[in-house]
Amino acid sequence: MHLYNAWLPPPVAEKCKDEARTFGLVVRSVRGSWLPDSPDSVYSTLKWIPIIDLYLEARSEILLEDVKALIEIGLDIFLRSHDKLFVQVRWGNILIRLLKKYKKSLTLKVPWRPLYNTLLKTHLAR
Repeated sequence: MHLYNAWLPPPVAEKCKDEARTFGLVVRSVRGSWLPDSPDSVYSTLKWIPIIDLYLEARSEILLEDVKALIEIGLDIFLRSHDKLFVQVRWGNILIRLLKKYKKSLTLKVPWRPLYNTLLKTHLAR
């Protein structure tokens, strides 16, 4: 349990220990609401971003496997939402926060070419 949650009353502190499991459920829900073949399903994933943000703000202890899975899903959503700038901004912001927080504890392999192509299409072709 994080130091910020240590002062909580015992019943509430017990519920905080269950946050790793519930974050895993959120990651599975994001994966379930996003369909790679449907271009408009990226909008259905936006409802999960405030919930992910709450887990980050609460400094919850979450499993690194779930964080890695969420980053991979979020990066895929970011790269496949070509003309949806709002989706890219929302997912880009949450990915930046996740990568900053877990940069030393995760090992990720991110292909640079799709990010470069997205940058060219979004900012230099308009």
